[in-house]
Amino acid sequence: MLKEFGYLRSGQLVEADRGRLVAEYLGQTAIKTTKVLQDALGGVLFIDEAYALKNDPNDSFGQECIDTLLKFMEDHREDLVVIAAGYKEQIDALLETNPGFKSRFAQFLTFDDYTDEELLVILQRMTTAQGFTVLDADLKAAVELLGRERIGTNFGNARAVRNLLERAIRRQANRLQALQEPGVQLTKQQLMELTSSDLFSDEQRRKTDPMEELDALVGLEPVKQAVREYRDVLNVAKLRAQDLREVLQPNFVMLGNPGTGKTTVARIMGRIFKELDYLPSDHLVETSREDLVAGYVGQTAIKTRAVLEKALGGTLFIDEAYSLTSRQAGGQDFGSEAIETLLKFMEDNRGRLVIIAAGYDREMRDFLNANPGLRSRFTNIIGFPDYTAEECAVIFLRMLQAQKFRIADDAQARLSKIFGDLKAAANWSNGRDVRTLLEFVSRAQARRLSSDSSADQYMITLDDIEQARREFLQNKAAGA
Repeated sequence: MLKEFGYLRSGQLVEADRGRLVAEYLGQTAIKTTKVLQDALGGVLFIDEAYALKNDPNDSFGQECIDTLLKFMEDHREDLVVIAAGYKEQIDALLETNPGFKSRFAQFLTFDDYTDEELLVILQRMTTAQGFTVLDADLKAAVELLGRERIGTNFGNARAVRNLLERAIRRQANRLQALQEPGVQLTKQQLMELTSSDLFSDEQRRKTDPMEELDALVGLEPVKQAVREYRDVLNVAKLRAQDLREVLQPNFVMLGNPGTGKTTVARIMGRIFKELDYLPSDHLVETSREDLVAGYVGQTAIKTRAVLEKALGGTLFIDEAYSLTSRQAGGQDFGSEAIETLLKFMEDNRGRLVIIAAGYDREMRDFLNANPGLRSRFTNIIGFPDYTAEECAVIFLRMLQAQKFRIADDAQARLSKIFGDLKAAANWSNGRDVRTLLEFVSRAQARRLSSDSSADQYMITLDDIEQARREFLQNKAAGA
């Protein structure tokens, strides 16, 4: 177009990236960059992922490339158009690294993500171009799936559509291969039709109700009621055609002792929010202080942001979050830097992820009071009660059943009393300690079976449990 207008003499396009412009040896980058620039003279140089030209402040090779580029642009400004492309945030950061960039790259073209309607047209065109047929309902379902991904980081737009179609064609090939039998000829319709089983993975097609999974958990009635209320708020907002991200603050605090099911409920909540179209993904990123805080100045923000970006589109679960505000023994503490990075990211990416901070009741309340920004953003608080002795007994029996064990009647009758005694032990950890007791029970049973090979290997006796109880309490007393 610029050639037709007489702005450029030849109008060719030369595509380049860091690999084509930056060399590995001192003094070679200027030569390499100049060669590409000369090839582009009279036309357009398109630099994809331009922010990669300089990876960090100490990248001398990248700086050499930038210096060469800027000088060449100035010397040949009448005979060259340069387009730098990439993610907005990284391009903005690149322009800030050199005043020459801002003065030369003064015109911006912003490419918005495609809408669902546009993605549907793109998918229809791609399938038609390759001769495939797809039911309208399946096309719309595929686009709905892609639309959810838009909330996450670096959505692929038309590239994501192409990737989806390529995966569907591979699944179709596997499906048709399984139909091949001697003497059986596949019809043209079979060969050119993409079904829902081709477009979606087994996991995507498998529908399970996360609320049923929540209700199946032992106890936790206050927690279940709170999650139901959040679900109902979002459901009603959908009926009103409201923006879901404006009716519910996506940050939660879970208060409770260890082993009360906080991580399990966080994962279920992520699935609920995905099904209600609040989140594009149900993936859960579990993290703690050691994943967020570094030991050197300036590194914590980088480390924290990397974890946050990994969780975009899903749920971030911060266990023992209060440790971010508790000063560690010896040396400087960088937990406050992690919190400031967290708060800014939450504000900049509101509605693009759910953040759940969990920990002990008193410590978590101190955590919220340590920074006004935390208290104003973490407004949804869910309390997790300790399991009763009877609930611990039910959990224990379910764990036994999952491992195909049976339990003697007299042992089952004593379970509630045994767990009542165990709950009085120091640092009782609820479901976590129920699992630990089962490990001791398995060992006690194994010792018994080693001296009596005729005994039922799946039966747990009262003596097994009593021995396990004694060993468990000895370990607790020893601080194990």
